[in-house]
Amino acid sequence: MENQVKPQSLTLNLRLWLPVLAALMLTLFLARFITVGWQRMLLNSNSALGDQNAYLQLGLDLREYGVLTDGTRNPLYPILLAIFARREWHYFTYAKLLSLAFGLIGILAIYYIGYRLFDLPTALLSAFLLSINMEFVLHSTFVLAESMLVLCILCAWFVMVRALREPGSGLLWGMAGVLVGLAYLAKGTGQLLVGCFILAAFLLHGVRVIKRRTFWAFLGAYSAVALILWIFNWRAFGNPTFNIAITHQMWMDKWEQNFVSDTSTLPTVWSYWQNHSWQEAWSRAWKGLADMRFSVAKMLWPTRSLAFDHFLHSGWSGVALAAVLAVALVARRSMWAFFRCQREVVVLTALMSVAFYLLFAWYIAIVPIPIRFLLPLLPLWLLIVAVSLVGALRWVLNSRRLPVWSKIVVVASGALVLISVVGPWFVLSGLANGQAFQQNLFHADAAFNGDSEQPLLWVRSGHMNAPVGVMVGPGNYLPTWRHSDLLHFVKYPLDIKTPGDFDAFLSAEGVEYVIVDADMVDRGRRAAKYLLGVQGIDGDRVALGAWPSDWALGLAYPDVPCKWCVFRRMTDGFPTHTTSFVLGNAVRLVGYDVLADGFRPGGDVTVTLYWESLRPVETDYTVFTQLLGPDWQLHGQVDRQPVYGQWPTSRWQPGQRFIDKFVVRISETAPASEYLILVGLYDLTTGQRLPVVAGGEQLPDDVIILDRFTTEEGKEKE
Repeated sequence: MENQVKPQSLTLNLRLWLPVLAALMLTLFLARFITVGWQRMLLNSNSALGDQNAYLQLGLDLREYGVLTDGTRNPLYPILLAIFARREWHYFTYAKLLSLAFGLIGILAIYYIGYRLFDLPTALLSAFLLSINMEFVLHSTFVLAESMLVLCILCAWFVMVRALREPGSGLLWGMAGVLVGLAYLAKGTGQLLVGCFILAAFLLHGVRVIKRRTFWAFLGAYSAVALILWIFNWRAFGNPTFNIAITHQMWMDKWEQNFVSDTSTLPTVWSYWQNHSWQEAWSRAWKGLADMRFSVAKMLWPTRSLAFDHFLHSGWSGVALAAVLAVALVARRSMWAFFRCQREVVVLTALMSVAFYLLFAWYIAIVPIPIRFLLPLLPLWLLIVAVSLVGALRWVLNSRRLPVWSKIVVVASGALVLISVVGPWFVLSGLANGQAFQQNLFHADAAFNGDSEQPLLWVRSGHMNAPVGVMVGPGNYLPTWRHSDLLHFVKYPLDIKTPGDFDAFLSAEGVEYVIVDADMVDRGRRAAKYLLGVQGIDGDRVALGAWPSDWALGLAYPDVPCKWCVFRRMTDGFPTHTTSFVLGNAVRLVGYDVLADGFRPGGDVTVTLYWESLRPVETDYTVFTQLLGPDWQLHGQVDRQPVYGQWPTSRWQPGQRFIDKFVVRISETAPASEYLILVGLYDLTTGQRLPVVAGGEQLPDDVIILDRFTTEEGKEKE
């Protein structure tokens, strides 16, 4: 009797401890995911990288103006971003944390779904594989919709599988429609799920399923969720299902076709077939189908490794594929049994895989790294991998054909790999990233982006309320979302061929400033030289030559050659005040602007000077900008070399123009009265000022009285 009780007691204890053990393992998976993800968030400090800039901007637009989509990105993720959208750096950090949170929920979801559809070992293995997958980790640390989309599609897939198993359940079919609608609101590719689900229903239940109320419950629920976006798209773009990626981008031959001066010339399906033969289309599709296999393999592999890339392009990858096919052939009976048991899973997963694969095989021609687009399928494939590995292990252990020693070898080998390879790698890689928690994520993001923000801050200074047109390149360096409230950004069109076309485009778009960087020059080499006098690029630096006389250089940041070179157009109306002061027969002050948010003690006065070089000089002169009060005392002063010392006067060439911005603080003790703004040039070594001539006469003290203003009442002294 005792011998019978002990196994039952042991089984009971095992059943009690299994959930605890599973919870501990799942907690360990989540902890490592957070640790590695935190380190990756620290490395992802560039808020303008990839589509992050656009998502941050859309979150702001949705909060401030109610804009649901920019025509490319759907609103579900931006809706959540809008909750804490601010033009502050912490907005970027919170957005990354939001993506990481969706990644965590995705791991919990795949565990739950694996347990409900299969068993506990499959659930744990699939959660483990997803938590260590580097592509999933990386995309869960970017301000992108991918981690949310993975969660939406995984949940939609699970409910669709259950709905296919119960074709008479209106609740399940309605829930499937809601979740597919949410996947569509997360990203346009969510629309693929509608067709895949309907086709799966036809294959499994016949066309007669269309007569069921549940079928229409699915379509109705989906339409109800998607309706808000359809209405917005209809009003904004004239097409309820409009998406730039589908309407235009997938019919391009190269990504640079995005950056055109006239968006009406963007390719469409009709223009593509007018300009391409079916042989060209087939060649593109076939190449994409071949190239996509590498993307699939890289996504399934848990780490990013050059060794694995080399393996994929070697002959050994073919051997590995043949081995997988051989195993599948040997296990065909087990696979057929699995299909009969899980036919809804197999059919729906296969249809979704084919749909995504074919779509992005065509798209890969313009986006050479499409792993991001396949990521929504990753949990589904990992579930299949996990259930296959668990099933194979069970077959080995339960097989009567295999000798005991072979089973022992298989189990021992697996245990050895887990103990000596997988386990140490899992723990050590997690601990290696643990030091990331010592750094403040919010401070790190603000510190990193502060440098790339300088050109935008410079442009913004001197402009209070009126929007300013700024042309930027197609690169991923400037955090434009931070300043889009005042600065209107225009992408540099790569199809501009002549200076006349360039000027016409700038005038039509209201562009006043152009920020030149290496990426802009690299993509538009033909135009960069004669449009803005670029000599060449070296890494991320731009070397300038002689720029046109109707442009003024204002900033060469952080030094010369510049990472960002900022020019302003010298068109009608700029500068606001024109002058003709000649200093030392070498430099002319052609104009100035003065702007202040109220002239009050402690306030700032922005003085913008426009210089023109008349002849070369050998001395590096210094500009003085002073606020002279009624008591003949200076109540504000800034002295520095022109262009922040980055382009000293000894480098100036005849005909070159420069724009110089000075922010002068009015003294806290300045009395309420009239003040004069004085400017001039002097030699810092000797203190000698350059003579100033106006109207043929030299000015007293070689100083230019630029303007005057009256301050408000000074602050009361405590």
